[in-house]
Amino acid sequence: MIVDAAAELAAARTAEAEGKAPYEFTAAEEYLHKARHDHSYANFETAEKFAKKARDCAKVARFVAEDRTRTELGATAAGLPRGTKCRAGVRLTQKNTDEPPDPSKPAPLPEGDAP
Repeated sequence: MIVDAAAELAAARTAEAEGKAPYEFTAAEEYLHKARHDHSYANFETAEKFAKKARDCAKVARFVAEDRTRTELGATAAGLPRGTKCRAGVRLTQKNTDEPPDPSKPAPLPEGDAP
């Protein structure tokens, strides 16, 4: 999956998506980076999810860049294929409840203690 995402990102780069679809292109780069990072720590399930997000965002970036190029040349834009999307965020579920809490998130308040 990571190889597929890297190939889609290369195709997006060839279509000049860095300048024509910067949000989608940057999202694809960052998701791919996170997928490789998680894969290197043997977090294969999350690595696959991030790789899929990278692939999807790279596809959107390529299509947007190609459409903008078509429009610049005076042709009609084709639009995104059905089902193609690039959305921020991947929902990951924590399977092991024995893991320590994430220090970047605030601790939940105990029952009955309202702010």
